[in-house]
Amino acid sequence: DCIDPGDGSGQYDSEGWCLSVCSNSSIDEIPHIQKSLIKIVNVLGQEVDENHMFNNTLIYIYDDGSVEKKFILK
Repeated sequence: DCIDPGDGSGQYDSEGWCLSVCSNSSIDEIPHIQKSLIKIVNVLGQEVDENHMFNNTLIYIYDDGSVEKKFILK
């Protein structure tokens, strides 16, 4: 069954009918949200100072809940 994502209505008998009624021809862009770095930790969860940032696997933790894993070579 095809359900209209706009208002949740409708169950259609065929895919063609569904596509003709439910199709969406627009693309909305997701606004870019600035995230701030909270802290940098190693794989053991220990905070890393600037002297130990090179040649280690580091995890960057941001305020929006995202994380990035990086390996920085010197």
